[in-house]
Amino acid sequence: MKPEDFLELTLKAARAGAAVLAARASFSPATGRIETDSKSAAGDWVTEFDRNAEQAVREILHAARPHDEISGEEYETTTVENPSGYRWSIDPLDGTVNFVRGIPFFGCSVAVFGPADHAPEGAWLAGAVVAPALNVEYFATRGGGAWMRTTHDDDAAPVRLHGPDKTSDARILATGLGYDAARRAYQVAALAEMLPGFANIRRLGSAALDLCLVAEGKIDAYAEFGTQEFDWAAGALIAEESGTPVRRPASGDGTRWPDWMVAGQVNVPKSPRRTPDPQSILDDPIKHKAEAGNASGVVVVRDALPDDYLEIRRITHDAYISGGYFGSAEEPYMQRVGNVSDRHEDALMWVAERDGQVVGSVTIARAGEKWADIAREDELEFRLLAVDPNVQRSGAGSALVERIVAYAKTLPDVNRVSLTTGADWLPAHALYERLGFTRVPDRDWFVPGTDIKLIVYVYEIAEH
Repeated sequence: MKPEDFLELTLKAARAGAAVLAARASFSPATGRIETDSKSAAGDWVTEFDRNAEQAVREILHAARPHDEISGEEYETTTVENPSGYRWSIDPLDGTVNFVRGIPFFGCSVAVFGPADHAPEGAWLAGAVVAPALNVEYFATRGGGAWMRTTHDDDAAPVRLHGPDKTSDARILATGLGYDAARRAYQVAALAEMLPGFANIRRLGSAALDLCLVAEGKIDAYAEFGTQEFDWAAGALIAEESGTPVRRPASGDGTRWPDWMVAGQVNVPKSPRRTPDPQSILDDPIKHKAEAGNASGVVVVRDALPDDYLEIRRITHDAYISGGYFGSAEEPYMQRVGNVSDRHEDALMWVAERDGQVVGSVTIARAGEKWADIAREDELEFRLLAVDPNVQRSGAGSALVERIVAYAKTLPDVNRVSLTTGADWLPAHALYERLGFTRVPDRDWFVPGTDIKLIVYVYEIAEH
């Protein structure tokens, strides 16, 4: 299907959610009260309007496309038989605090991700943000431009959006702040570093609408750390299709794997906790020249995709078996690590790619998570780093480890990176030591159910 084939349904679904929110007009902070629950922290509210709006959107989407997956802020991702390969991302009420307090800056956001031309990993195809209290809707399709339309006039024609005026000398930056105290402190420090490029800032309370205002040219840029996919899915496409440069987070999960969402000309700053420049993480995937004697291409680190699972499984098995640690892929531990889809469901997973071929992979976890073995509360642990034995010295191992360290430095609550490796994997030891890791013998660890001892290396993040 073409991106434009999804536009009518995207708008219909977003309008259905917005219709639920439009009932907010019957409330006044002085005369009425909306019941709220807290999601994660004081001020992080959810209302029955959030839930009812998402249900309305889901009903529209499921009726039209029963084999598409649907994910949203308030309910779990649907599991469907014979999945189509398309997935919808819903924020039924972006700007809940504004909504509760009677501030009219809120909306319903709907976007769809799936197969696309010239994007083998998939792409965002269509998105819509409908703001009922503002009487406006924004929408875009991949390659079809970004548009807005007023909704109080049935005859109003859509207006194409072209992004901010690049010649403006009084630029405005939009951002947001998290509810967690540590994250907020980091965001404020980062904001102070970004401010010299702008005349002022706006904190309006809806990431989706902030991005739409960038597309409209009313705001020059937007940058926020730690947003979730549903916050930016539609708005980022709308900004992008207006001609505005967009850098999406490396992972949609802003809770375990927070990252920057950026639209417009803004340099996410370096800080004592974030070196090297995070643009190396947020922009195009990190690329490393292959080492001497190998192919002339580059090694690219990117998120793993379902199409990579078979190759990840093969590389992991080959690395462990050729290393002499296991006799076959049928051994229980190898079967567990060979279930790549299960791993990816619960952990961040990256691959290294060279000349279009996956040549390495790694799994990343935090303390208490399913795939963490040794991680402590302030650590990022990586596991199952494997490079295809047929392409050793391709630069894949270095690329993966360097990206992990760079990513760890963007996480305010992470003070070190930890890993386990085979006691006799000397080339791996040399790699880790060259990249600044040190041995911690008192934390060495045995593979469960075996007599295989793995040794521990740790990278200390010195910039605090």
